[in-house]
Amino acid sequence: MSVASPLSVEPPWVVHELAAQWFLPATTVAERLADLHRVVDGWVTAGTFVLAPPLYLGSPDHPVFRALSEHVRARHPDDRPAAFCYWDDVGNRAKLEALLRLPSYTLDTFPVRGRVDLLTELQRRWRFPSSERGHEEARLQHWLGSYGPDVAGVRRGYVVAPLGPVSAVSAWLESGPGRLEPFGYALSFAPSGGRYVGSRVPLDARSTVDLVGLATRSLGRVAAGDLVAVALAASCVDTPALDRLMRHVYTLRRRVPARCVHGLLVSDGVTVALSGALLDQGFDHVSLSDLGYRDHLAQHPDVSRCLEESEGWVPHPTSLAVDLAV
Repeated sequence: MSVASPLSVEPPWVVHELAAQWFLPATTVAERLADLHRVVDGWVTAGTFVLAPPLYLGSPDHPVFRALSEHVRARHPDDRPAAFCYWDDVGNRAKLEALLRLPSYTLDTFPVRGRVDLLTELQRRWRFPSSERGHEEARLQHWLGSYGPDVAGVRRGYVVAPLGPVSAVSAWLESGPGRLEPFGYALSFAPSGGRYVGSRVPLDARSTVDLVGLATRSLGRVAAGDLVAVALAASCVDTPALDRLMRHVYTLRRRVPARCVHGLLVSDGVTVALSGALLDQGFDHVSLSDLGYRDHLAQHPDVSRCLEESEGWVPHPTSLAVDLAV
């Protein structure tokens, strides 16, 4: 990957600055930055908040972030990375529960990841020995530091890479429905499964389901023969996406009363409000990052890929300041 290439995930000045700090060729730095973004993009779009000062990335109403920011402001009103070394322990559930007095359910539903978690993931990808962790951690902090405030107090925004059109996501899932099995859905999208099975299934003149799958065997709470209405979004979405999914599920339940119909949202992220609303309705959500779609796209780079706005879409979160008003 050339630094001059439009496929570079960071602006040239960042690549060249890190190349000087890391003592690595600019092309190697660009490749490593692509790995970093792939990890962080995957976490954020799957609902995880990344707490790696001075990079705070995720939804501002993430319950754990709100609790942590309140705790930090009570003790450390500044925004210097050295002041928050204990945030490297955000992956330690026992420490978080003791520190913030949060229930286990909240930490299960709203996970957080810190600098140590990111370093561990990079060690798995880059295969450097444990003796090099300290050296690589210093390099990682150079990159994280580029998201801190400059002399004017302005922060560089973090940009989550777009996934392209929903039609490509649909074709990818249709070609490999087994990708949903680890999440409790053994489905077939073959039209031979029935009138309402397949892609782009019309329900009426105004409503079309992105995908409807037929459960081929019992798995989790889905029994063999059940139908699953799948709503797709190649962006982060809010509660209007739930309204659309509810219309599809309830219409299918009326049209096919002999079958149990489930609702599944597959998207590039959901808001905190939508996450709770989906649970209240008994629907499920799987992020495209967890499904491996971002890794798939990394093997097929395309400079023309852009964000497709789905119903109820919202912008991906960008870097925040710890003094965010709550």
